[in-house]
Amino acid sequence: MSATTWQTIETASSLTSDLAADIEKQGAFVSPRIRRVSVSGGKRIAYELDETADREEARAKMERFVEVMTGKFRKLPRKVVSSNARKDPGTIGDDEPIAVVPDLIEWIWKLRLPAKPQLPLFVKPGNIGASVPSVGP
Repeated sequence: MSATTWQTIETASSLTSDLAADIEKQGAFVSPRIRRVSVSGGKRIAYELDETADREEARAKMERFVEVMTGKFRKLPRKVVSSNARKDPGTIGDDEPIAVVPDLIEWIWKLRLPAKPQLPLFVKPGNIGASVPSVGP
């Protein structure tokens, strides 16, 4: 197993959490000798090198990568796909008459009642004699 070393780069400006996550995800593709990239504190970028890597070349590639990422990164606005807000901002209970709330409770209990039980047979009880095969003469 090869030994690895950690190198660090300090950035001039602090990185947002989205930009830091993108740098960590894509940083390993900068060079085949870079194994991992980690961003800590918003300004410090650490990367892990193989023992056979050229440190100056890897540092130049990482600095160029960070410069391009910070220059071209723009945060996209979050899109709201769905929301759970009421269309009618009215309240139930305070402004309504007292009789509405018991009616609402009764209506909810009617919804919860189970359906009528059904017989476990596939035929009507009056047709059982016709559905049974005849036995004997």
